[in-house]
Amino acid sequence: MIFKRQPTPTAADIPDDEDAPGTLQWLQAWYTLQCDGEWEHGCGISISTLDNPGWHVSIDLTDTALAAQDVARQEVHRSEHDWYTVGSAPTSVDPRQ
Repeated sequence: MIFKRQPTPTAADIPDDEDAPGTLQWLQAWYTLQCDGEWEHGCGISISTLDNPGWHVSIDLTDTALAAQDVARQEVHRSEHDWYTVGSAPTSVDPRQ
């Protein structure tokens, strides 16, 4: 069976209204688009909990349209309990970098 990888969805592809999918639904759709019969067996998404409390999300971008993009480390603090840090390694996006 041959699978064809679809273009990576962007923020512009997601409607800006109450019917728009949430972040998790977007991530699920992105993951599904990467699955080509091989990629999903060696790459993927890892979500784990932190002790502060929070989440650690690591996304392996190997062989995706985003693999060559560099994301500089940045911290965003929306409130005391609503913040995130993001940055990229050569083939993944890891919020703890």
